[in-house]
Amino acid sequence: MNNHLLEIRGLDYQIGNKKILTNLNLDLSKGKFQIILGANGVGKSTFLKILAGLLSCSTGKVIADKDLLTSYLGHDSQLYLDLTVRQNLEFIRGFFSIPSEVDDLLRRWDLLVQADLTIEKLSQGQAKRLSLAIHFAMPANLFLLDEPSSNLDHLGKDLLMKELFQLKQRKQASVLLITHELSDYFEFADRIYYLGSSGLDLIYDKSDLGFSLSAINQRYLELLKS
Repeated sequence: MNNHLLEIRGLDYQIGNKKILTNLNLDLSKGKFQIILGANGVGKSTFLKILAGLLSCSTGKVIADKDLLTSYLGHDSQLYLDLTVRQNLEFIRGFFSIPSEVDDLLRRWDLLVQADLTIEKLSQGQAKRLSLAIHFAMPANLFLLDEPSSNLDHLGKDLLMKELFQLKQRKQASVLLITHELSDYFEFADRIYYLGSSGLDLIYDKSDLGFSLSAINQRYLELLKS
């Protein structure tokens, strides 16, 4: 597969007679940070779930590199509500053979004080930080994130940005991220796509000089209005 972790070719997804995604084509290259923008309800989250293996496409192909290891973070936390923060981390760490120590992860995401609280006693932002801690600790080379900054306060966003910066330094680790907050992630982006009814359109490539954040945001707004 050359330098690609995933190749998506002619992907369609439908429920009954309703087409959700149509003729999507995308290469996820090793070491690249790619962003998908799009209107609410256009199928961005569905697309990410297909890439994570949680849904099957109706037609088309998703071709994976033999060394692909994926970590997926969706809207649902997937945490065990009756377990504590520490117990959640200990269970998942053992199940997935995560090398990081639990206390190191708690410290890294500012959750040491909450370590012995059950998940249902956490704020939404604290629960999101725990989900992010697990997501980034996974022994993966492709990280799929669906609006990762939702529910995060300023501290949580700062911790997320630091983690993404460190991940960006890993030349073989790739990110595909869905967001409505492009300004938060623009500095990391190698490519930005817009998902619309006609498929995926590339609207930014870092190798093309002269594209500013304001220009991309303007293009995004135009596409949303069209």
